[in-house]
Amino acid sequence: MLSETKTEAVSALGLTSPSQARSQMADQAFIAIQAKRVDNNELLTAMSDHLINRYLIPVGRNHGIFLASWITPEQRPRTWSRSTFPTAEELLDRLKLQASDALTRRIHAVGVCSGVDEAVAVR
Repeated sequence: MLSETKTEAVSALGLTSPSQARSQMADQAFIAIQAKRVDNNELLTAMSDHLINRYLIPVGRNHGIFLASWITPEQRPRTWSRSTFPTAEELLDRLKLQASDALTRRIHAVGVCSGVDEAVAVR
């Protein structure tokens, strides 16, 4: 299962936390990662609300990855919507628009949609 919190995502990848990033040397990179599953009700707002506004801007950073875990409608549990983003391409299109909007704020966000049979990144 993909992590949905900054601390878990950062620790799982062995990266420093945002508070530690402020005191790091300039030659080290900090890239925040935010992950949401296709059933998460914050999926369409998390790139801006979480990744950018909560994790990047407060620490003066401008590079991030938004990972959306897409699952085919046929493989989703009965309690999940089967009509929300029935194809990975629809979700990728939405992430691409959000990443483009982020550039107007000088934030370089990459949306990645991963599924059982595919993983595709957009800028």
